[in-house]
Amino acid sequence: MKAIIWGYPLHSHTHSYIHYGFFRAFRQLGFETHWLNDESNTNGFDFSGCLFLTTGQQENKIPYRKDCFYVLHNCPDPKYEAMPKVLRLNTLFDKNKQGEDINPYTYYKPNSQLGLLAQPWATDLLPDEIDSSKTMYDWPRENTIYYVGSYHGYDDTGTIPVIDAFRSSAKKHDISLVPVGGYTGGSHMIDCQEAIDLVKKSFAAPALQCRWQVDSGYIPCRIFKNISYGHLGITHSPHVASLFGELVVYDPDPAVLCDKSFESIKDHKPVTEAIELVKREHTYLNRVRTILKVMGLETK
Repeated sequence: MKAIIWGYPLHSHTHSYIHYGFFRAFRQLGFETHWLNDESNTNGFDFSGCLFLTTGQQENKIPYRKDCFYVLHNCPDPKYEAMPKVLRLNTLFDKNKQGEDINPYTYYKPNSQLGLLAQPWATDLLPDEIDSSKTMYDWPRENTIYYVGSYHGYDDTGTIPVIDAFRSSAKKHDISLVPVGGYTGGSHMIDCQEAIDLVKKSFAAPALQCRWQVDSGYIPCRIFKNISYGHLGITHSPHVASLFGELVVYDPDPAVLCDKSFESIKDHKPVTEAIELVKREHTYLNRVRTILKVMGLETK
């Protein structure tokens, strides 16, 4: 079976980094994996029996075949209703819905197609690339936080108020915060390895979210990435805090969170256990295996 990631070429949009994680995971699992989009020349390509993974607004020219599997994220278009092999992804876990709780952060609800699967994103590293024997305390760090992620907007979907609150508090500790990359729809995207290098040399690596994400229970991929890169997890989301417990630093107020996290770093709060948890449960290999399991395509 071929796995087809369809849409958002790498570095063209923040969601492209999610596609990057899925692409690497499918390939690691032995799938013949391709990354295509609406501009790709697919003349002569054999799509029979493929598994497509895509997201809304980027799949206008995706092939529609009843012999193929479709894993969809934010694709409300009714054109998929006639497809029998459709699994819809949701990143917001709702314990009030009837269905199967696969684990504390994954929920599956079957329906007339292949159902709905709610699970968070993950780190872009594969398990064998995550080394818990070396953490942020083992390499030189700057008195700067290179915040890799979206910095935009002042409403409930904007991150500027949250990031600026954390930055103002950090300034009192003589630590600067510099937003880099990840501007949704913008041109300032950075290479994946560059992002890792920036995070690793940062004094701290907070995973900051807009108000809507926090209120909705969205768990960002940034928390998994930062921990897998060797950093202490820092969050103002109660949902992230519930997932990691005492392994991360939590406070709902970004300014207070900054003070708490810096104190924890000063005291060398352990990081190894959190890294091992991400390595074990929160890579895209985990996410793909769950997708394949609920679709009846489980592989070794």
